[in-house]
Amino acid sequence: MLRGLVALQACLFLFFLISGSQANDHVMVRRHLEKKEFYKRQYAYDGDVQGNQNKMSEYAKRAFEASKNHDTNALRSVINDVLNTRNLNQPTEGTWAKASLGQIDTQYGGDVPQVGWYNGFPTNPTPNVDPAQVNGELAWKGLPSKLDCKVEQMSVAPNSPAFLLDETSLNVTDEKSPAGNAIVQPFYVSHPDTYDRDQVKRVIITLPGKPRDAWNYVNLHFNAREFLIHNRTLPKDEAILAAPVFLNQNDKEAGAVKENYLYFKNSHWANGGASHGPEMSHSVTSYRVLDLMAQHFIKTFPNLNQIVFAGHSMGAQAVQRYAVVKNPKWYDPALRFWIGNPGSWAWITSDRPNNNPSNLNGESCEDKINAWPFGIGDADAMPKYVKDSGNPDLIRRRFLNRNVGYSLGLLDNGQGNTQCAAQYQGYSHLQRGSYFMQMLCEMPGGFPKTHTLAYIAGVSHQDYEMIAATETTDFVFMQGRDAPPISSLRPHRTHHHRPHPRPPPSKGSNPYDWEGPHYRNAAWGIIAGIAAVLIIGFFGCHYLFKANANDWDRDYWEYDSKRRLL
Repeated sequence: MLRGLVALQACLFLFFLISGSQANDHVMVRRHLEKKEFYKRQYAYDGDVQGNQNKMSEYAKRAFEASKNHDTNALRSVINDVLNTRNLNQPTEGTWAKASLGQIDTQYGGDVPQVGWYNGFPTNPTPNVDPAQVNGELAWKGLPSKLDCKVEQMSVAPNSPAFLLDETSLNVTDEKSPAGNAIVQPFYVSHPDTYDRDQVKRVIITLPGKPRDAWNYVNLHFNAREFLIHNRTLPKDEAILAAPVFLNQNDKEAGAVKENYLYFKNSHWANGGASHGPEMSHSVTSYRVLDLMAQHFIKTFPNLNQIVFAGHSMGAQAVQRYAVVKNPKWYDPALRFWIGNPGSWAWITSDRPNNNPSNLNGESCEDKINAWPFGIGDADAMPKYVKDSGNPDLIRRRFLNRNVGYSLGLLDNGQGNTQCAAQYQGYSHLQRGSYFMQMLCEMPGGFPKTHTLAYIAGVSHQDYEMIAATETTDFVFMQGRDAPPISSLRPHRTHHHRPHPRPPPSKGSNPYDWEGPHYRNAAWGIIAGIAAVLIIGFFGCHYLFKANANDWDRDYWEYDSKRRLL
């Protein structure tokens, strides 16, 4: 009976729990529908930035001040003004990447031109790596074992290695390659001769663009860092750089993938996809690789206090999506994520700003716009890396509490990701990014206090100009410098004193064990007591309950019985 009552209570509890969850879901859907109306409003197109340096500078300044002051209303205002830009919502609008429209550094050539605000400081040229064509796509024949500094005025001597290719430190699995070697993720990292290990406080892990050119992006961040060092803004040994080399099957065919290198299929590395090779019983995701890199640097540098994941374009897509679904770790408060001009986003709500895109070319994907990598609403579509794939509310809360910096070029009206689901987020890098910022402004509590938005004036989809922007270098290299070492965040474990183990006693050796004399004597005593009670009771009942053998009583019973029969 008691068990039945407990089961009934459990069933009632589950019923009310499920009902409450469904009610919450209905509330969220209603809120999302209301936000769709907010997105649908018509813009007046009175805030043109093309060819208007003053307007771009104004927007950049307003966004910077609003982010610094955590002023959601002011931030919402400047975002709306950017979205009001004439023809921003036209998918057929021509590129704004023109000098006549205010773009800087339009003479981009073989070497990276230095940005004007660096006052002629030299730039280290992008390393040359042998390309190939495989199945009509760019691939790489091999990876340089080191990347040299080629110019003067840098903290690294000319013609000395600034970076080395680490092919041994990052074992991604206990399994071995077909040749019996450890399976590794190769990555570029600052050469150990260029810093004092005990002085390193920050590691910037930069992700590549679509061409998987890790050497290019780590060099771009190197140029930005070197200006800060030259300008005495950043100590020489405080920040080092690293870049995972995410290769794919085309690179394997072209020759860059060694037999024990981890590699991926196409661009799946940007979405947290599983490895394509070498053959393993359990594949490894690119986001697991990023976790392992962070843990490697925490172990390597005792005074490390900040780890920054930075990406532009496809690298920004990878960083944003990693920030959204990253599994929680004890060191997460020390992580920062910089996202510059991504082609699309992992949206964290179920609504979309561009409800009726006009450039789908007959495609239909409305039922998939909330699935990964464009949303977090379909648990089955999430990468295997994600532990809480069925709990979008939890994923969203974690993301909103992370340290995230966004940089959007005010002239970046390129289409970026042309997939169907991306069009529901907007038509260009700038529009999608601004819509995402607008959505963040509508979060409970307003724009997250740990997130910052920077609009970069005069820049389109230019990687170095975005990376070298003052707002970017401030977030990537400067913020959080006084934070305590990451090691101080590690949870303290309570160590209890454990006595030395003793050999188990033989049976009966302990007088108080189950087979010892105390329990044995007690058992015999109980048995004897029960036997005595039974014997006494058997014989005692005869005397306590005697038969009614009195003669008078017997005669009366006989008389009464005969009378009843008559």
